[in-house]
Amino acid sequence: MLRYNGITHFPDKRTIYIDLVEKEVIAPVRSSIVSEVRNYPQLSEAIRETDHPHLTIAAGLKPAQFEKASEVLMPHELRSEEQVTEVVLLRRAMRARVGMSMSALSRWNEGSHFSWLQFVTDCNW
Repeated sequence: MLRYNGITHFPDKRTIYIDLVEKEVIAPVRSSIVSEVRNYPQLSEAIRETDHPHLTIAAGLKPAQFEKASEVLMPHELRSEEQVTEVVLLRRAMRARVGMSMSALSRWNEGSHFSWLQFVTDCNW
């Protein structure tokens, strides 16, 4: 079970996110994925990792955007929990002056087998 506790932001005020309670539960999963991905040169350069597991609502905000978004989002109380049954690895595509988009590269359901070789092949890096 994963529990969420509030909407907050990083000190630089560029990212607003949902805070996770069980950060220590996510850390070993994140660490094993990151260390394995670093073994593939075509993937390792694309890794952008954080030691602070969270669910991003908005990132890369300019000061005015942050102020407006925080006025709308911060007053909301958010306490929730859910059962996690899959991991989805996302690819972030940056587009000049348009923003970014995310697409799912791979998805692993509870009990499914994961193959890094198949993953790298499927992703066309």
